[in-house]
Amino acid sequence: MNREVFIWTCFILTVACFTIAVFSFPRYYEFAMTITEIYIVSWFCFMGAAIYEVNRYAKLGVTGKVFWTLGLLFLSPVVGLIYLMSARRALLK
Repeated sequence: MNREVFIWTCFILTVACFTIAVFSFPRYYEFAMTITEIYIVSWFCFMGAAIYEVNRYAKLGVTGKVFWTLGLLFLSPVVGLIYLMSARRALLK
């Protein structure tokens, strides 16, 4: 599988599962817990792939790698979207 397709799929699956789990939690506890498990696995896959890519780039300095890694770890939905929409394209050129 292409790495770009893998990262996008993991990110979209993460956001979708999180949204579904939040809205279904009060009524459908068992369903919400299953979706939460899928969310956690897809989140780890996305984080691992994104952090691997960030730390692999030769163009990016040590400070940039540290900031991207910390941002992905602590603010993953927001920084992940920024990374996928703009920074990834710029770094791959």
